[in-house]
Amino acid sequence: FGPVSASVLAAFAHIGGQLVLARVWLVPHDGVFYLLPLFATAALVFGTINGLVAARLLAISVATPAPDSALLKAGQ
Repeated sequence: FGPVSASVLAAFAHIGGQLVLARVWLVPHDGVFYLLPLFATAALVFGTINGLVAARLLAISVATPAPDSALLKAGQ
């Protein structure tokens, strides 16, 4: 799994957990599950956006080498 698929799966797990908790604790009937298509769409959209941002940041961090400790000591 890459950052995008992991983020989408995490978004779906988050939404699923919220719906189950809302059903068990707050709403005493199954009407809360009518919101599932809306929340699933939001999880897909925002999970994808979050995963793309994470993938971009990971690519930048890999492309940028860490500073050499010898250069840091010489510059002090």
